[in-house]
Amino acid sequence: MSEIEETEETQETEKTQEVELTPAEKIATEGGWMPEEDFNEVHQGDKEWVSAAEFNRRGELFEKINSQSRKIDQLMQSQEMLKDTFKGAKAAEYERAKRDLMVERDTAIEDGEKDKVAEIEHQINQINAVQYAPEPQPAPTRDPEFDKWLSDNQWYGNNNEMRMFADSAWDNIAKQSGANFNPTEMYGKVGEMVRKAYPDQFQRKTPQQVGKPKASGNRSSKGVSVESLPEEYRYQHDQMVKKGLSSKDIIKQWVDMGAIE
Repeated sequence: MSEIEETEETQETEKTQEVELTPAEKIATEGGWMPEEDFNEVHQGDKEWVSAAEFNRRGELFEKINSQSRKIDQLMQSQEMLKDTFKGAKAAEYERAKRDLMVERDTAIEDGEKDKVAEIEHQINQINAVQYAPEPQPAPTRDPEFDKWLSDNQWYGNNNEMRMFADSAWDNIAKQSGANFNPTEMYGKVGEMVRKAYPDQFQRKTPQQVGKPKASGNRSSKGVSVESLPEEYRYQHDQMVKKGLSSKDIIKQWVDMGAIE
C-alpha cells in the first residue's frame, strides 16, 4: 500500500471516529441536538450549548410538563362538559315543570277558576326567576399582605393626598423593578417613602404640642422647582398633578414638612 493510500485510510478512520455518537447523543440528535463544535458554528454564541445528557433531561422534563398540562386541560374540559350536562338537565326539568303548569293553567282558564290561574302563573314566574337568575360571581380575592399593610397604615384610607402619593410611588417602584417585582418588599418601600414625604403625620404629639402652630409652615418654597426635585419625588409630583392636585401646593407642603429642601 502506498503512503498516499495509507494517509487517506487514516483520515477516513479518524473521520469515522469523530462522528461516532454515544447512545445518549443519538437520542439527543433526533431531537435537534448538535455536537458543541457544530452548535457554536451555527449559533455563533447566541445560545448556550448543553451536553446530550442535559439536552435529553430537559426534553424529558418539558415533555412531563406538557403531559401534565394536557391532563389538566382534559380535566377542565371534562368538568365543563359535566357542568353543561348538568345545566341542560336542570333546564329540561324547568321546562317540563312549566309545561305541566301551563296545562293546569289552561284547564283552570276553561273552568273559570281565576284564583287558580293567578296562583299557577305565580309558580311559573318563580320557576323563570330561578331558571334565568344570573350565576353568582366569585368574590374577588384579596391580598392578605395588603390587608395587613392596610391595618398598619390606616392613613391610606383616611388621607386622600397620602393615598395618591402611595399609589404613585407603587407605580414608580413597580415600573423600575420590572421582572424583579416583589410585592412584600414594595409595601415596605412605599411605607418608607410616605413617611419621608409626610413626616409630621407620623410624629407623636406631646400635650404641649397639641394646638401649637407648626414652625415648619413658615418655610419658603421659593426657588424649589419641579426640575430640582429628587427623582423619586418628581415622579410622585407628576402623578399627583395628573390626578388634579396643584404643583405649587404639592411642593409647598413637602417643603413645609421638611421632606425636601
